[in-house]
Amino acid sequence: MKAAVCISGLPRNVDLCYPAMKRNLFDYIDHDLYVVLWKSNYNGTQFSHQIEHAERLYNAKVFQAIPQEQIAPIDLAKRIGVPDELTTIFCATKRTRTYFMYQGIKLCYQECIASGKTYDSIIRLRTDISTREPYHFRSEPGCFYTVCPPMNDVLGVSDICFYGSPEIMLRACTLGDRIMDYAPSTVGAVSPRTGGNLYFSPHLLLKEMIRVEGWRHVNISKDYRLRVRHTREEVY
Repeated sequence: MKAAVCISGLPRNVDLCYPAMKRNLFDYIDHDLYVVLWKSNYNGTQFSHQIEHAERLYNAKVFQAIPQEQIAPIDLAKRIGVPDELTTIFCATKRTRTYFMYQGIKLCYQECIASGKTYDSIIRLRTDISTREPYHFRSEPGCFYTVCPPMNDVLGVSDICFYGSPEIMLRACTLGDRIMDYAPSTVGAVSPRTGGNLYFSPHLLLKEMIRVEGWRHVNISKDYRLRVRHTREEVY
């Protein structure tokens, strides 16, 4: 299987997670690597040191480090069409992160498509994932795969690692273009763990997209363990 591995997001703990990722993924599957990372966030915080680590370690076909647009959450809410009655919740729960997360996934996917190469599967990853053992990635028509801890129906579907056929990933990686179509399904959802409001939750948006698209969701976390590490350095 020839795969495109697309890594996007903030450059969390690259040096901690790269050795296991290389040993159990990069050295294990036939792939091309595409990396698009945020070198600064919407508040203007810079991540130059982490970007240097990533560019040095990743043997990427494409590597880009770009800044997030500096924008206040309330201004972003107005731009993308968050209803007035939900703007306060959008801002208080820092859902600007959700917006930029999905924009980063889209930008990385676009670099993959621009290459003109054909892949059997496209895999979305973050920098802060440490794989514990090699895994035989599989891809069947109509299936959307996640490799993550199971989440209950309220919390949704985790975004840390998902993959599928190019046809499915065309929709999955451009979720950000349809984000306000899925957002109404998250209104009124409350976390059973913290009691916090889950409006615009990235996990609920992903869950709603799977439902709307009619894909068969296959969570293979019971077969394969991923460890998410963002504790030693900065937590965003």
